[in-house]
Amino acid sequence: MSISSPTLFPAAPEGSLPFPERLRRCKLPLVLDSAAEAALLPADAPPRIAVVGSRESTPEAHRFTVALARAIAAAGGVVVSGGALGIDAAAHEGALGAGGATWAVVPCGPADTPYPAEHASLFARVAASPRGRMIFAALNGTAPRSAHFFQRNGLLVALSDAVVVVQAGMPSGALNAAKWATHFNVPLWTVAAPPWDSAFAGNNALLRTQAARPLWAFGPLLASVGLAPPSAVGASTTEDDKVAHRPGRAASRRPQNGPSAQKTTPLGKAPAEALRHAVSESLALLPESARRALEAVGPEPRHVDEIALRSGLAKGALAEALLTLTLETVVEEGPTGFYRTP
Repeated sequence: MSISSPTLFPAAPEGSLPFPERLRRCKLPLVLDSAAEAALLPADAPPRIAVVGSRESTPEAHRFTVALARAIAAAGGVVVSGGALGIDAAAHEGALGAGGATWAVVPCGPADTPYPAEHASLFARVAASPRGRMIFAALNGTAPRSAHFFQRNGLLVALSDAVVVVQAGMPSGALNAAKWATHFNVPLWTVAAPPWDSAFAGNNALLRTQAARPLWAFGPLLASVGLAPPSAVGASTTEDDKVAHRPGRAASRRPQNGPSAQKTTPLGKAPAEALRHAVSESLALLPESARRALEAVGPEPRHVDEIALRSGLAKGALAEALLTLTLETVVEEGPTGFYRTP
């Protein structure tokens, strides 16, 4: 068994990594020459914002995502997401509804059954849209596996100028996308939520460690990638922009005269260690199988067979446990086995 993850990457240097280097670090199962790389991200591509989050999105987070995607599209930007259930689907729908651009990055090949299959019609609409693109992170005939979701997340972040985590619990695949952002030094934003709301625990972890910037309104996010705020492009500042203040059960309690744009300016480059610290605080929430696997993983790389022996977990349960721990960024996979994140 092999579970690929991005966690072996060294910290990115100051400044965002160039696209070819980001692409190399994604370790996609594709061979792309310079022409193919250029076609994947044209030099004249508009600013791109990745919008990601939970598959089990709350109604409030869904509405917020649609409004955010509409604002990005109205400003002339591209909404990038992974085509998954929940927040991803809301992001694509919002952009399509506004007649804007959206790119769906999916963990399968172009001739494969769409994943998820429930989104076949959505993907068809993206492909048929004049400004829509389907981007495939795998070869034809490749069944979706955990490694492909890591790679898909890496590719959609690599294509983006900023990343927004709308809703993330603990654990959450959206936190894997957040980690890719720290590796690439791509600005990361998230929505604040009350500490008692477990559906947004990942959001608050990102904010608590200053790995992400708080998203209170759409204007600062759009301006950060060179797009005009909604008021300058005819979008509704009374509805679309104000909805940024009420993404869920959290921000709805925030006064309408919230923090100024100055308070949402970039916090600087957050180190990857900040994100690791954030997610490790919630280890108590891990399922028992993940905790057993973590106890069996040492500071030095251990082969999966040794981890199975030490943990007493069956192969399937261990694979799921190691995936969870990798998403939590407390375990990494090296060439010779898994080990605890330093």
